[in-house]
Amino acid sequence: MKTQTIMSKTKFVLLAFLVAFSFSCSPEDGKDGAQGPAGIDGVNGQDGPTRPSIYTESGILNTGSITATTMFQPIGPVLVITKEYDDSIIEIFFNSNCASGTFAGGASGIAFEPRINESVGNYGNAGTIGLSNSEEFISIFDVFTNLEPGIHNIQMYVKTNVGTSTNVLLDPGGWGGKIIAKETF
Repeated sequence: MKTQTIMSKTKFVLLAFLVAFSFSCSPEDGKDGAQGPAGIDGVNGQDGPTRPSIYTESGILNTGSITATTMFQPIGPVLVITKEYDDSIIEIFFNSNCASGTFAGGASGIAFEPRINESVGNYGNAGTIGLSNSEEFISIFDVFTNLEPGIHNIQMYVKTNVGTSTNVLLDPGGWGGKIIAKETF
């Protein structure tokens, strides 16, 4: 009987301790702390841009062939865009079949790259074809930062590694290849 009383008293003390502890840790006890920071320094941080991205797409790319040399030169139409915002960047997407032309003078490859106002992007991304008289699908993505607001010209450029290549063409057959420009934040 004495063991049973000690167990009952122990259970009672333990239960009383748990009840007391749970009440003392509840948020209802004591004073509330000071208000935390609000606005951009607050918990949720700064809101993202509320301006939507602006897209511009090219027309037909198949406007005539050129003879490529070892110096980059323009090929195909010019896509004219108007950059609206000072703090935005321009992303260029090029997706099209391309014809490598006929290699001569030791040429073993041809490179295609997008440019804005004749300048390469921040990543200098190029697509290549390593076979003479070949058509290949080329997909290129590049980013242009630090462009001022205003009118800008986007165009594809092409060159050989050595020698020349005649009849180089964008979107042979006119299957709908495109340059798409995206002004974004």
